[in-house]
Amino acid sequence: MKLLVISLCTQGVGVMKEHFIYYCRRFAMKSNLYCITNDNVTNDDLNAIETLNLRYVRKEPLGYFSPSKIKKMLDFIDKIKPDVIFVLSHHATNVILPTFLKKYKVVYQVHDPDPHLGTSFIEKNILKFQLKRFAKISKKIIAAAKSIKETTYEVCKFNKDDIEVIPLAVLDNYIDDTIKESDDVIDLLYYGKIRKYKGLDVFIEALTILEKENIKPKVKIVGGKDVLVVFPNIDYIPSNVEIEDFAENKKLISYIKKTKALVLPYHEATGTMAIGQAFYYETPVIATDVGCFPEYVGEGGIICRHSDAEDLAKSLKNFLCDKNMQKSLSKKAKEEYFKKFTIEDVTNKHIELFERVVNDK
Repeated sequence: MKLLVISLCTQGVGVMKEHFIYYCRRFAMKSNLYCITNDNVTNDDLNAIETLNLRYVRKEPLGYFSPSKIKKMLDFIDKIKPDVIFVLSHHATNVILPTFLKKYKVVYQVHDPDPHLGTSFIEKNILKFQLKRFAKISKKIIAAAKSIKETTYEVCKFNKDDIEVIPLAVLDNYIDDTIKESDDVIDLLYYGKIRKYKGLDVFIEALTILEKENIKPKVKIVGGKDVLVVFPNIDYIPSNVEIEDFAENKKLISYIKKTKALVLPYHEATGTMAIGQAFYYETPVIATDVGCFPEYVGEGGIICRHSDAEDLAKSLKNFLCDKNMQKSLSKKAKEEYFKKFTIEDVTNKHIELFERVVNDK
């Protein structure tokens, strides 16, 4: 099978770029892989037969719609004649591409079909527009969770039977069994960029409620020290809460291995790799009932109501005061990892889907 993967959203560092690289390395084991991507990802990074690199940068937005770049892409596609094209990430150029890909078998990975609070007005509309455009030409759409599948259908009315649910895998670079646990004492951990939709204001309020009951777990928030800037409504942070800048991967893994639970107190969510990563290290997750969280957490943690500090405080208290629960959820977390999140299984599901699309006459 000749597979072309397109991912133009790789200009910086981050999960979108990492997903592209590590998925492609797996795809290359089971297909003849070709890629189109930004100019800071090499052919060797991907193990591809051939890669077309094009330069896209946020500071040059008109370049997203450059006729010369579109022509280079189309010439490359016509030259290799792929059996299937997989568009892995969102990008402004994706608004244009469907016009020229109608004769090919296309699979599209949907990203935030109903963008969350942290998305600008312009980006929200671009995301929705490119989804609707690809829905008109794609054979299949891949959604990272059942909730995303439902929202995708509501946005573009794509045939539900052709929206395939494949969870987000834990990438190879997020697993390292040689890393030791942190020396810090951590009862509850949050990590990630500090954004309004991620609900740290509710988390802090829940910890304040626990403090009044003389329950003071050691809490670490890793993601930046601008919590009070993003959440000006927070007027008090308990002394048992430590806030630090975002940690590099090895340090973050040492925290995940040490903590009793990862807390995801989001107001809104779509997909995440954090739950699967925590589960690999046998760390339960306490999360809210938004996006993929209930589906991903399964039996490996606790789900509480979003934007409800009282309910979150109750869930945290029950967990912290019950060592048997902690032990049981830790075991189930690892089981959930193997059920859903191994990169071998996830990329195999992609390959199986691509082969079905190719063989569908």
